[in-house]
Amino acid sequence: MEPTYGTARELSVGGGNFFRIGFVRPTMNVFVSLLPAFFLLAACGTTRGPRNAGVASHVLISKPALYPEGLAFDHASRKFLVGSFRDGSIYEVSEDGSAEILFTDERLFSVVGIRLSPDGRRLFVANSDLGVGKRKSEEGAKRHASLLVYDMVARRVLAFVNLGALRPSGAHLANAIAVDSMGSAYITDSLSPIIYKVDTDYHASVFLEDPRFEGEGINLNGIRNYPDDETLLVAHKGQGALYRIPINAPSEFTQVAIDGEIIGVDGLIPIDEKNLALVANEALGVKTNSVVWLRSNDGWRSASVVKQTNLGNVYPTTGIYLSGQVLVLHSKLNRLMKAHGEETSQLQEQAHIQGVP
Repeated sequence: MEPTYGTARELSVGGGNFFRIGFVRPTMNVFVSLLPAFFLLAACGTTRGPRNAGVASHVLISKPALYPEGLAFDHASRKFLVGSFRDGSIYEVSEDGSAEILFTDERLFSVVGIRLSPDGRRLFVANSDLGVGKRKSEEGAKRHASLLVYDMVARRVLAFVNLGALRPSGAHLANAIAVDSMGSAYITDSLSPIIYKVDTDYHASVFLEDPRFEGEGINLNGIRNYPDDETLLVAHKGQGALYRIPINAPSEFTQVAIDGEIIGVDGLIPIDEKNLALVANEALGVKTNSVVWLRSNDGWRSASVVKQTNLGNVYPTTGIYLSGQVLVLHSKLNRLMKAHGEETSQLQEQAHIQGVP
């Protein structure tokens, strides 16, 4: 079956219109007469790029039962992007919380991590099947892992990459994605001790496989190329650990020395080269449900906890840093993952994008 796609639309930035003012034989009187217009534009916030108003406080996604796990922000449309763990689609979310399908595909079962390329032109989507999505994979629950890549400009699919085929006998959960400046993607597998690499020609390989990444439940999780293209930072949820992996020598990875464990660490949110926010939910019976800020002064060989903000029993999964603030996504996804049979269709929670001071 051919995948279907949402339609592209042109949007004005900041909810306003663009104005073009032509100057013909400018004089001081003309310049003065135009000053009020410039002040009006500034006051209305009709500018390009991120802005701090409104969206940074709280967005309640109007469509229920999406159970998104991943979050991105598209600066071209000025909309959030989320993927549905339940219905296997990717949605655009406006500041008012309205959600519309951007991409849907019969090969999408549960959308997990999503990541835009640095230029914003491609969307990378981690796809898995834990048995709670509306569509089921041929391999069965906990056996499918794939990466889909979409063209954000042409609104079409570019590639489908079967990651699980590299280790067909293992359990799989393709989870989080990092994309380097050249366009290669790195994807964690939370049920096998593997990090995959998909190059710019969409060829997949096992980038790193190590028994130290094994564990009970969900293991490898958030991943970012940070603070440069020479290093990956990878979270291990059950261990509450962070690993530093040299991209050119992955087998020489080390654990980041942190003053304490952060059990349930899920999403990684870079702030700047020395500061990183971790989104942690729960693992092995420990409920953290917090954002934890880390700081490193030695290139992420070690780090210290700067502060921790508890979010309550909401099971946050990931977040982004936008306009000087951390925004976290939560939808009580754990309820869906623990549901069985008809329970999955009865769950109707709405997802939140919440600013964290």
